[in-house]
Amino acid sequence: MQSKDFSILFEKIPATTEKTDIAMVTGYNSVVQKINHLFNTNKGEMVSDRYFGSDLFVYLFDPVGEKSVLEANLGNYIQSSISGLLKVVVTLISYTETLIRFKVSFSYFDGLKIYDNVTCFIEVIP
Repeated sequence: MQSKDFSILFEKIPATTEKTDIAMVTGYNSVVQKINHLFNTNKGEMVSDRYFGSDLFVYLFDPVGEKSVLEANLGNYIQSSISGLLKVVVTLISYTETLIRFKVSFSYFDGLKIYDNVTCFIEVIP
């Protein structure tokens, strides 16, 4: 398995299970940046699109919230917000007072080919 060092994550990230180097996937870095931006933005914070954002902190600090509901809602929102993403699965890996870590797995269609089993990790500081 090959790795690619993404500047927004500051660590080595597993790339894909395919033999294709993830750096060769068209637009992949921009997709990771869009996902990261979605996780770090609440609805209403972006003036140009008041519906943009994940409202992650609303879910996290809900006393009756469930992990599975959070993961499903974030996955559905990412897939509907970013064109070209298919089969988005979000998994909450760890949650502490200083860091929340998610694993996002998806398939990516660049207009010519579908890349399966792409994975990235998103870290959010509450």
